[in-house]
Amino acid sequence: MFVSKLLQLESADLSVLKATLPFVSDKELKELIKTSVKNSEARINGLRQFISDNDVMVAGGVQ
Repeated sequence: MFVSKLLQLESADLSVLKATLPFVSDKELKELIKTSVKNSEARINGLRQFISDNDVMVAGGVQ
């Protein structure tokens, strides 16, 4: 299903962003990554809320 794939992609993106953060020394780039982490978390929460509100079944257990 499309929604579950979006959730998987967002989760993977968030993992990469969080893993990259400790290795970034440039202050501006670090702030940009932190903003991207917050935005990604917001999108994931929005998708989870949509899934919950609409009783959508998610394949792969990523909820």
